[in-house]
Amino acid sequence: MLTILIVDDEKEELEGISFLIDKLGFKLYKVFADNGNQALEYLQNHKVDILFTDIRMPRMDGLELIKLAKNENPNLKIIIYSGYADFAYAQSAINLEVSEYILKPIKVEEFEKSLKRVMERVKRTELEHELYSQTARYAQNHLLYKALNHSDSLSEADTKLLENFDICYTKLFLLEFDQSFFDIISFRFEDWIAEAIPYPFDYLNLNVSQCLLLFKGGERDMRKSFYEIAMDLYDKIEGDLGYTCYIALSSEGNRNRNLSEKFAQLERLMEYRFFVSYTRIFEEEKLLEEINTPSPGDALLLDKIRKEVSAKDFNKIYMYVDLLFQKYQNKTNYSQLYVKFVFSTLYHAIITEFGECSEDEISLYIDKLYRCSDLLDLKSILQNTLQEFEKREESSGDAGHDIDLVKKYIEKHYQEELNLYSLAEKVYLSPSYLCARFKRITGFGINKYIKNVRMERAEQLVVDTNMKIIDICEQVGYHNLSYFCQSYKEHFGKTPEKYRQHNVKEDRGAGKNKEEI
Repeated sequence: MLTILIVDDEKEELEGISFLIDKLGFKLYKVFADNGNQALEYLQNHKVDILFTDIRMPRMDGLELIKLAKNENPNLKIIIYSGYADFAYAQSAINLEVSEYILKPIKVEEFEKSLKRVMERVKRTELEHELYSQTARYAQNHLLYKALNHSDSLSEADTKLLENFDICYTKLFLLEFDQSFFDIISFRFEDWIAEAIPYPFDYLNLNVSQCLLLFKGGERDMRKSFYEIAMDLYDKIEGDLGYTCYIALSSEGNRNRNLSEKFAQLERLMEYRFFVSYTRIFEEEKLLEEINTPSPGDALLLDKIRKEVSAKDFNKIYMYVDLLFQKYQNKTNYSQLYVKFVFSTLYHAIITEFGECSEDEISLYIDKLYRCSDLLDLKSILQNTLQEFEKREESSGDAGHDIDLVKKYIEKHYQEELNLYSLAEKVYLSPSYLCARFKRITGFGINKYIKNVRMERAEQLVVDTNMKIIDICEQVGYHNLSYFCQSYKEHFGKTPEKYRQHNVKEDRGAGKNKEEI
């Protein structure tokens, strides 16, 4: 309901205007003020759509009130009514962009027409503002998507636009679902989550199972820690919607840190979902706390690494080794001898499994570890050895053959339900290993590759055929039209329909030029 503020120092006039509004059936929320100062105070603290004011009033006249009110709200629609029908007032009203000027005594027919026109202008302004906001939001999301995935190739114009949008974030949440969540739900998840989180954030949908929340403020601006906010969000998604969601939290740090670096950190953290069963919230500091236990915990971690060494799952080996290194980094309560013993035990398990070494050769390798002067040297030796064995394993068969099979399967079956688990089964790999291997070889994740394939095919159908957009949506593996259109616009910068119209115009223009030549 629109709000109208009626200002007059005569009580009878206020009552008369209120009566007319009710009699003519206008659905307006009415507020009254008997002087300009009182009206301005209300305008400064409340949303008002229409200001209906007399001109001649004590303390502050109507024209001065209008000037100050316009400073508070440039979109405010104003109706002046006055018994002084001289040109000077009318001219001042025009200069102040007053919507309507009504003379006293008020004629009912004139009052009704004026109020209808003003209410229509208010609604038109609101609609224009909403359309502008949507366009700006789509442009921002399109730039965000590019910044997350192609930060090195952003043009100068893109970089300037990013600055204008103030795209500078302290904390990112990556949400991931087991299934094609965004292609299933029938509501706007962005609106739902805005009600669930009482803090400002920007939102970006990435694919059918992932979305990103981007926060500009720090924890000092909030009543809860980001980890607690993530826990509340997880509980609400599972409790109210009945879906399981995994949430990865970036480190809170430099607001100007490269977005693609933060996003890469989130993707690495999300890989922990395949290894850790006790939590659905992944934050680097919390994960380190979990493993930062006294030495008895090392035996369990070493057993897990041995298991993955036997399975030759290098992704898990790297992950557990990295956890072990982070555990002892900057820790002085462990002796050097003990730390070297832990890593030599691990090193022995690795070279025994992958290498063809005698016991004497193994002893030489272990001795090399004990001679290390710091933890970084230990890490370097172990990682180099792992990389060497991984290259050997890959070269023993067709390097990248399994990834080629996955890519071909996606390109052939993009219309079907696709996810990491089902694709991993096709090539007999663990989901975590396929995820890391796919990204290492192709340079981007599986979900992004699936989306790119679907979007490329959708673009062909939009430009080269007359198929209905809803049919194209189903043809490329989407089941939710609004989600498909949103994804298309984020990917190409325009909705499918606008993209089609734009390319048809370009083709016609090219054809015309050819004829002229």
